[in-house]
Amino acid sequence: MRPRIILETIKNNDDLEWIHLANKDEPLTSLSLDSIIDEKDTVYWNRERKNYLYSQMPESHQNWINDNINKGYYSYATAFRRMRFRNGKKQSTAEIRTDGIAGCLRTAKGGSAKQILIISGKGEFQVRLLNEHECARLMGAPEYKISKEISKNDYLFAFGDGVCASAIEWLDRNYLTPIFEAGHYPQYNLNQNTNLKHVKKMLSNSQELEIKKKFEDWCVKHFDHNLDLPIKGRLYGALIVLYNLGVAEQNSEWDFTNTLKVNSTDRGTHFGDRSIKNHTSHRLNLALSNLQRSDLKPTSGGEAGRTSTGTKRAGLGIIQIINSITNNADKESITTLGKSAVDLLNNLVIEQLDQHLSLGGIEIKYQQNETIGAYVSKLINFKSHKPGAILQHLIGAKLELRYKDNHDIKIIHHKSSTADIQTQRLGDFDLGNSVIHVTKSPTIGHFHKAYQNATAGRTTYVLIPENKLGTVSLALDIDENYTNKVNIYSIEQFISQNIDEMSLFQKEISLDNLKQLLQLYNDLINKFENDPSLKIIIPDFGI
Repeated sequence: MRPRIILETIKNNDDLEWIHLANKDEPLTSLSLDSIIDEKDTVYWNRERKNYLYSQMPESHQNWINDNINKGYYSYATAFRRMRFRNGKKQSTAEIRTDGIAGCLRTAKGGSAKQILIISGKGEFQVRLLNEHECARLMGAPEYKISKEISKNDYLFAFGDGVCASAIEWLDRNYLTPIFEAGHYPQYNLNQNTNLKHVKKMLSNSQELEIKKKFEDWCVKHFDHNLDLPIKGRLYGALIVLYNLGVAEQNSEWDFTNTLKVNSTDRGTHFGDRSIKNHTSHRLNLALSNLQRSDLKPTSGGEAGRTSTGTKRAGLGIIQIINSITNNADKESITTLGKSAVDLLNNLVIEQLDQHLSLGGIEIKYQQNETIGAYVSKLINFKSHKPGAILQHLIGAKLELRYKDNHDIKIIHHKSSTADIQTQRLGDFDLGNSVIHVTKSPTIGHFHKAYQNATAGRTTYVLIPENKLGTVSLALDIDENYTNKVNIYSIEQFISQNIDEMSLFQKEISLDNLKQLLQLYNDLINKFENDPSLKIIIPDFGI
């Protein structure tokens, strides 16, 4: 949600007082194109204009219209005209998308910039422009009063130039109003500087080298030999200590002068029975947000190391590193040197967390004697900003594993955000005469699309999480015999049963194949998503 160009701008303008709030979970929507259609609008294009648009489409897009025209219900798609090379020359091309999502609304003046609606079904194929009521619904303003005194063109221009009301409402609720209610300036350490070029102005070269050497020793003491990295919970504990020091008021318990006296993890002002004082998920999120690295948030409470006594020892170690620099300083220099040491250590801790992130952002432990299906269920229900990518590439990895020795079958993979129509594919995976659709939150639109493939004579699969199998009732509204025409399986069953069969039902071999599947999944994430937070840290399966 903070694109790289935004982060670079912040980094390159660190003289400004940026406010960094913790990322909220992105909102999901079940809204699809067919739910915003204004069925009263029947002002369709005439036959000549409609047929001309059809002639501008690639064959695969024309096939979508032809496949749906004789269905007993309407299917909807949106279209834009773009300049493309067709038949060896650059010409106006009509491209449609059929995934239930409308394309971008633009400030339309010319006809080519207006979004076109394609309607196919019940023996007819019709075309018209999206109208002002439909645009209002897309923009989160379904009750917007449309005046007859304003032209349709002006409404389309205005909605294209507007902002989506529900998106702004979400930003207001989660960010803008909380800032206002906090008195405009939240009580966060907005000015903490983690840029190394400024750190060097405060620390001598010998002091900087001393901190780095002591931190290397600290890492060795808190090493996870399975990952060849410091234990992640200890790193998060270090960030808590550094944040406590960075925001401490003068003469408070975390003031640098007072922490000079800290020499044990006994219960007191800095440590509790099992944790560092103030080691909460909220404070950790503040620390990471303040460092512009909310992407490093722990995926679970246990991962943050909050209740581990080892984290207490790690926190004491960080205090002792800083004390080694401030111990011999005069009173006026203690705070200056302490803050500089905090900045440098923040950078060193973040470097280690980045190495953890490169291994993967999904860390789920395997419980002894747990079924493969149960473990897969935890993976697909992992709270992620891209749940669809996890599902798609898990299925892709399972297919790669299944057919790794069959060179006649080639599995085609795509980036999870790529629409089917862009690649002229029928579903998430096309194999022979079969189509596989994968979704975490199935809607009527997903079931429609699968039904279209099935009635066109293709063997069709819909793969959904086990806890969403109840949504099959939506499919029965399309056809009471839907499940006789479309295979609907849980993702857990589709993956685990196949692994067990490949392993001749030998548990050790099954776990080894599961490990291979996760490695293949990570390879796909590297290749198609370039987002290490989607990678899975492969657990110890005890094999």
